[in-house]
Amino acid sequence: WLALLDEHRAEVEPILAAGELVPDELTVALIRDRLSQDDASGGFVLDVNSIDIDGRVLKQVELPCTHLFVGAGSMGSTELLVRARERGDLPDLSADFGTFWGPNSDIFVARDNPVWTPTGATQCTVPATTFTTRDQFGKQFFSMIIPMPVGIETYVSFNIVMVDNVPVPGHFTYDAAKDSVDLQWDTEQSAPAVASTKYVFDAINTKASSSYSQGDLFGGPTICNNATYHPVGGCPLGKATDAYGRVPQYPGLYVVDSSLIRVGLCANPA
Repeated sequence: WLALLDEHRAEVEPILAAGELVPDELTVALIRDRLSQDDASGGFVLDVNSIDIDGRVLKQVELPCTHLFVGAGSMGSTELLVRARERGDLPDLSADFGTFWGPNSDIFVARDNPVWTPTGATQCTVPATTFTTRDQFGKQFFSMIIPMPVGIETYVSFNIVMVDNVPVPGHFTYDAAKDSVDLQWDTEQSAPAVASTKYVFDAINTKASSSYSQGDLFGGPTICNNATYHPVGGCPLGKATDAYGRVPQYPGLYVVDSSLIRVGLCANPA
């Protein structure tokens, strides 16, 4: 790096002497020169769009690097890498990229309480209470009570459920015509988790004289299985990567987020 700075000293020194930052263009040029040298071959160039709040592209930048750590989350990291494989940017990525996606078995439940069991007008903004039990198959069942801090009494109890009932995993496909990476997932794949949730909350409703909310809180289903707080998988650890998140086909490429977790794991894995 010092040798490169020496080569560009005439360009860099006046900028630093003026107390200014070296422009992105010059920094990128320095890095690109470095990557062109034999001991840094096999690096990466990341194409980045700078966008405004409406998604309009303001600037396009190329960022070369010798090591690339992908941490865009389950959906984002998987989309980036599957697209790179299918478009030929990283053609040697394994077919395991884009597999073993899951919603961490997240299920949402809203229940209407009787008037003698209010939930309270004043509530916190983050989950503070949980319970665990077993479902009809003896498997672990965990639920967090989600606050609804609306400032008035609602008589509604809201729960998120995670069960030891791993669904059939989803996967991603690439649409070349649209240049889009699409998740292939159907809510029926979480049917075992829904059955476990209904088993537990049927018993709770009987004891508490509560009932499932019949409003349109979840856009249709009474027991919601069409959303998740915790998307996981897509770049499964030990299959798409090694046990440390390293991509074996491309030394210097790492995955470092929840996309490594296969289908589901535990409460709040992501």
